[in-house]
Amino acid sequence: MKQGARDMHHGDGHDDNGRPVPAHAMDLPDAAGKATVGKRSYRGPAIIVFALIAIVALALVAILLPRLSNPHAPDLTSAKASASTQPRQSATTDDQDRSDSVATLYLHGYNGGKVSTDSMIEYAEKHEDATKVLTVTISSQGDVKLTGTWPKHTKRPLIQVLFEDNTNVDYGVTSEWVHSLIVTLQQRYHIRRYNTVAHSMGNLVMMYYEMQYGQDTSLPKLEKQVNIAGNFDGIVGVDDSPNMNTIQADGSPTYRNQHFNYLLAHKNNYPDGVEVLNIFGNLDDGTNSDNNISTASARSLNYILKGKAASYREIEVHGKMGQHSKLHENPKVSDEIDAFLWGRG
Repeated sequence: MKQGARDMHHGDGHDDNGRPVPAHAMDLPDAAGKATVGKRSYRGPAIIVFALIAIVALALVAILLPRLSNPHAPDLTSAKASASTQPRQSATTDDQDRSDSVATLYLHGYNGGKVSTDSMIEYAEKHEDATKVLTVTISSQGDVKLTGTWPKHTKRPLIQVLFEDNTNVDYGVTSEWVHSLIVTLQQRYHIRRYNTVAHSMGNLVMMYYEMQYGQDTSLPKLEKQVNIAGNFDGIVGVDDSPNMNTIQADGSPTYRNQHFNYLLAHKNNYPDGVEVLNIFGNLDDGTNSDNNISTASARSLNYILKGKAASYREIEVHGKMGQHSKLHENPKVSDEIDAFLWGRG
């Protein structure tokens, strides 16, 4: 609006700053298109306009001539515009099809993160010819973000899964997050099979998912499941205490919490043919626990999967390296995991 007001001053004989404008500066073009000043005439504005028209015309010719001579030439302007509106993908591959690969997903526990599974992944990369190909970050809204590159001929691809909301124990919600992850990997990389390595709460996250979607044949199938310090039937200091729970002769626990009961009630939904390795710690300090999870809580998984798993094996880690968080830092644990997933040597 200020510019418009200043422009109007020219009609009153003043410039933008309010100074008087000479009378000849306000002369208008005559019918012939020339501005007159006294007896003199000049064609300056007309020449400038003509020059501008000529420049525009030449530019149009330069743009249109290649298109007219080659109608199949790409429209670079449209291509650039289209590219700028496409969503950015942080994970890229030379060929999206990884249907022949069996990816191994690593999931952390309660309040955990990258450091919770780094050591196990690094051990596999160093000793087992495995390669971390992707990091998956799942937001508190369940949005899945993939970062990294998955080369086509990766022998043993590893995928690190990170939950932004890493204290969410609503397993109905977290199972949907995992479902979104599995569907994303299926759609983008066409995976058909996968393994899991989970610590602590990550075990319940995966178990709730499998008890809901395990029999869905349209989804990729779980092949091998590694459980580390799984809280399948209680947490010490929450709903369990040292030696409160024990495993009976038939494998069932004497105490059953809501999660155990849910998993047991839905066991028929668990996928068929899965090989299971269950690793848990015992500090040997009289508590029969890893300080957070009792051996009974961890071992109750056997009863849940009885008659469903293709195979089930337990490994009890004794002493200070059997402490809850040290389990995922223990190289012997990593070695047992890798031998289970890919065999010895």
